[in-house]
Amino acid sequence: MGMPAAEEETERLLKQSSNGGIEKQTSATDLDAVAKRSSFATAALTVFYIAFNILAAVCIVFANKMVMSVYNWRYVYALTFLHTSTSWAGMGIFAVFKMYKKKELPKLKVLPLAGAYVGYVVLNNLSLQINSVSFYQLTKICIAPVVLVMEITLLGKRATPRIIASVALVCAGVFVATAMDKTMDNTLFGVVIGFAAVFVTATYQIWVGSFQRALEASSMQLLDQYCPLAAAMLAVITVGVEPWGFQSPTPGTVGGMLKWDVEVGC
Repeated sequence: MGMPAAEEETERLLKQSSNGGIEKQTSATDLDAVAKRSSFATAALTVFYIAFNILAAVCIVFANKMVMSVYNWRYVYALTFLHTSTSWAGMGIFAVFKMYKKKELPKLKVLPLAGAYVGYVVLNNLSLQINSVSFYQLTKICIAPVVLVMEITLLGKRATPRIIASVALVCAGVFVATAMDKTMDNTLFGVVIGFAAVFVTATYQIWVGSFQRALEASSMQLLDQYCPLAAAMLAVITVGVEPWGFQSPTPGTVGGMLKWDVEVGC
């Protein structure tokens, strides 16, 4: 004997509800799996970027020191100009491959940041030329504590106890390394240049964050806009301060050194 129509309808609705619940549960499970894979991929990419950044920074330091020590390159402003021009060209290549979206920013507003960039790169290269690599790296480590102190005193930001403890540990490590390293033979001028580089670099890093928020631009967009200004500043400074040897590129000029490098390379 068949079931009444009302009971059949009720059973049908229960089955639909059950199937819908299973589908929803399956969908939620799939979304969780996708979210986990995406989170893992993001974390792995972040680790890769950090590792690559550290490797690139270390390679740049040793390459610059080798150029200055082994090849007796004394022209810090010219070297910084070459670095900045290369960065400018690199930004153009990145823009062609759509790695970031160009954004035009008011040149007068990014001019101070370009000046800070010139100051921090020039002072760091000068510190590397005068001081040992060990002392140079120690001053670079000091940038984080200086940024923290400047943000607290100038911007009124508050740091968590964990951050303060981490910075304190870094400072203790710098002190111990400086006191125990007997190979350091730095002049007073070298120490002054080293810590001036720390202060200017900390200022530049704080400004980068402030300018990004104020101009609503990414770090790549910001670099794209102030890099040509920085290159122009360095071009003027280099020509005015260092002997380029445009008419006679002798060995004691920038042109002479570049000519010698090309001849040796060929």
